[in-house]
Amino acid sequence: MQKRIKIKAVTREKDAAGKFQTNLTPNATLEGKELIERWADFSRLNAAQAETTLVLLKGFILDELAKGNKLDFGLVSFYPRLSGALSSRDSSPEAEGLYVRGAVKARRPLMNGLKDKLEAVNGLTTVQAHIYNVFDKTAKRFDVLATGHVLSVAGYDIPVDAAKEDEGVWLERRTHKNR
Repeated sequence: MQKRIKIKAVTREKDAAGKFQTNLTPNATLEGKELIERWADFSRLNAAQAETTLVLLKGFILDELAKGNKLDFGLVSFYPRLSGALSSRDSSPEAEGLYVRGAVKARRPLMNGLKDKLEAVNGLTTVQAHIYNVFDKTAKRFDVLATGHVLSVAGYDIPVDAAKEDEGVWLERRTHKNR
């Protein structure tokens, strides 16, 4: 079985208490030269041919939409769409300020095509500690961890369990010596 690629999901609380919204954060955005290079590699065209096919496809789609046609590619369909709202059933769209724009609809093969290929990982399910450095006070060395030693950890979002005697925040007086 092919390994699933992980994609980060970010969950944010919505306005209503107890409601959450999750969005995927793309691993990368392909555009410009990188998109052309990837398309050339995938399609086995040279870079110039790949760029030409993408430019022609974009022009073809826009030209057909401008003719009022719907294009169904199997994965997505492109179609002209009216934006705005009419004040009455008898109103003229042009007089009401409505305008035509292009729209895209994902088709079932695209919607279901990523099942078992991508894995969503919620990056915010727990707070992740960010540690700058660790100082082992017993050994008097940085970035060393030893069992039973007293450690000083610098960073943020470091989880501390106040119920445990050996975890907490203590104020420490530092004296700085002039060199």
